[in-house]
Amino acid sequence: CVLIGPRFCEAAAALSEAGEEGTRTIAREWSDALPGQVAALLEPGDVVLLKGSRDMALERLLPAIERRFGPP
Repeated sequence: CVLIGPRFCEAAAALSEAGEEGTRTIAREWSDALPGQVAALLEPGDVVLLKGSRDMALERLLPAIERRFGPP
């Protein structure tokens, strides 16, 4: 579980306290390095669900994921 954004920092802390392993918060704010960081966390066969507000524009992650694994 990768959480991005200022509101999810608190959620990640709560998940960690609850014992949820593998939850990572990698960015409070968007940066140009973020797509590559997210793509590097993925393994072949992983399922990716992008869920966020339109303000987050998480579709910006897709080119980096496609560069690593190819188009869907």
